[in-house]
Amino acid sequence: MYKHSFFIILLVVCWGAISVQAQQLTTRISANTIAQGDLLKVWYEVENTAMNEFREPQFLDWKVIEGPQLESLIEHTGGQSRSRQSYVFYLEPLHTGSLVVPSAMAQLPGGWTSSKAVIVTVVKGSGKTADPQVPQSTPPGSVQTPDFNGYDALVLRDGEDPKTKIASNLFVQVNASKQAVYDGEPVVVTYQLYCRVDLEARLVKRPSFTGCTAIDLPTPPEGSYTLEVKNGKTFKVYEIRKVQLYPLQDGQIALEPLEIDATVRFTRIPGSLSALENFNAYDPANQLRFPYLIKSERKTIQVKPIPGGRVVAVGNFSIRAEVADSSLSLNEPTSIKIIVEGKGRWSLLNTPSPDWPAALQVFSAKMEEIIDSTAIPVSGRRVYTYPVAATEAGEIIIPAVEMPWFDPGSEQFGSSQTQPIVLHISNTPFALAADNGDGMVSTASKTRWPVTYLLLALAAILVMAWLYFRRQSQKRWEKLPKDQYHPAQPVGENVPVWSVNNPSATTTLPTQASTAKLREQKADETGGNSPDNAKLFFQQALHRVEQAMVWHRQRGLYHEALEEEVKLYRERCHAFLYGPPNAIINKEEESTMLESLLSKISVSS
Repeated sequence: MYKHSFFIILLVVCWGAISVQAQQLTTRISANTIAQGDLLKVWYEVENTAMNEFREPQFLDWKVIEGPQLESLIEHTGGQSRSRQSYVFYLEPLHTGSLVVPSAMAQLPGGWTSSKAVIVTVVKGSGKTADPQVPQSTPPGSVQTPDFNGYDALVLRDGEDPKTKIASNLFVQVNASKQAVYDGEPVVVTYQLYCRVDLEARLVKRPSFTGCTAIDLPTPPEGSYTLEVKNGKTFKVYEIRKVQLYPLQDGQIALEPLEIDATVRFTRIPGSLSALENFNAYDPANQLRFPYLIKSERKTIQVKPIPGGRVVAVGNFSIRAEVADSSLSLNEPTSIKIIVEGKGRWSLLNTPSPDWPAALQVFSAKMEEIIDSTAIPVSGRRVYTYPVAATEAGEIIIPAVEMPWFDPGSEQFGSSQTQPIVLHISNTPFALAADNGDGMVSTASKTRWPVTYLLLALAAILVMAWLYFRRQSQKRWEKLPKDQYHPAQPVGENVPVWSVNNPSATTTLPTQASTAKLREQKADETGGNSPDNAKLFFQQALHRVEQAMVWHRQRGLYHEALEEEVKLYRERCHAFLYGPPNAIINKEEESTMLESLLSKISVSS
């Protein structure tokens, strides 16, 4: 048992070590020894994984001529695939000696990792070339020229035709997934730029696709490329455009060419060995530029008609139907949903229409869809919702809906159909609102009626509670003890209104004229604005306001704003009566305020 456990642990540890090793970042160089005038190519690469993030190192002993460039390469050997992702730099040494190519860092799926630094020997004169594909020894007297990719596509020797050299190292290739398709069958067309030269380029003409429905597909990020060997040469391949085409008619479809305006740069190299002795490849006079128009070839696709000339959907689809509620009342609204799913040509897919029974009122359909245009063919889902209502009681059957289609992959016809829908309609009437203009029924569902009834009942309870408490308030005022309050009518001048704690006595509610007279009399007797006069004034004012409000409430009247104003005036009187002594008042302002409040009470009554 322990022996087996040991081997299992050993297997897990070894597997983890293999996984870590497979996800290492390595530093690879084109040569261990180079001459001072050579260029060194450096790869920071990983195998069978991808770098989520790359941190460029600082090259202290080197001048960066070009980079970083992202390269991706997939190799297929013996039925097995191996991928490689690299960041490439082209470096020129700043001096001779043992120079360090520094390590770099990258974030892999397993975390951050770093490569190892590499030592490169730089010697004077000619040494080993920077590219391993070029012979490691050079003839005496020759000069190394920049050769970034192991071929001479970057140089133009005396006597070479620049147009011929550009044409063999720079072109656009059009690839179609199929050369012959059926009407409505998708074909994927890709425009790729094959490049081995140094150039500046811009797209000047995008192809139009007459007779087709074109859907643009995603392309790799700008500047990214893959490597491909073609005719023994390694090309950088850039994907310019990728489209999914759906032919609209049978016959031949011509794909218009794509055009790129480019400027190609070469370094001029003398043809004779004697001229190479003192030649400087980096002299601006030896840097040549040539304008060049890159134009793709014209390509045609044969479109075949659907067998038998049938007009059906092209692709592979399924259809089904659903009903929100099958047990209904007369004129009760419900909805029938017809759902179409599949892949193919959606643009010309007809709206499915059942053979509606005469006893069913059908409104305009609403269509919702979720389409994935990047899928090949286009896949998705459509939902057609029909609001309906029954006008007759009984059993109503909505027949099945059939949807035929032609599958170009199998070259076979097929079909799908819904199940029949049975509606059970009772004689109970149901109010049906009119169409609101967009084909949808605006009447609330029957499931909302209990909520409506509940809200109406709650409102009725609140109204009854308010009426009850209002009546109880009136009864309390009617039951006031007569030995404590004696009502009278406050009409005219010096009319008795209330007597407090003395039924045999009466107190009059003065009018404005009598109030002014009383104010002058009290001012003469007590000395105007003295504290004693202020206390006496507020005692009488509070008494008069309270008596007036008792008579006001006796009549069953209630005014919220007036009650609030009386409350504030009561607090004002209490502040003067029970607050700090020696309070001084303005008799004119206080009298005006009292008369205004009494006038409001009288008007409200």
